[in-house]
Amino acid sequence: MMAEAKRRSNVFHDQPETPLERAIFWVEYVMRHDGAQHLRSAALDLHWTQEALLDIYAVIFAVLFMIVYFDYWLMKKLCCRSKKSENSKTEKYNVHPSKSIPKATSSAGKKNKQM
Repeated sequence: MMAEAKRRSNVFHDQPETPLERAIFWVEYVMRHDGAQHLRSAALDLHWTQEALLDIYAVIFAVLFMIVYFDYWLMKKLCCRSKKSENSKTEKYNVHPSKSIPKATSSAGKKNKQM
């Protein structure tokens, strides 16, 4: 166990410079390059709605809403189509489905009998 800890310590400390030298280098680097704007995070330039991913959530919500609405519309059309076909048969004769359908009489037949 102690040998493994010693090995890991040697791997961690195997650095070409000390942490203090590395910190001095980066401070001098930033000073030399006038603030090092090229090292800034691009997230600093985003609008707050983009940073919070609200634009992405809005698109996802819109797509999900359209899918649900389309499913609702499709189910409404498919389910109501069978009811409309039953109703259209009864509305053709303008009677209630429980009442009997009267026989159709043509006016031409009455004229023939009168002649």
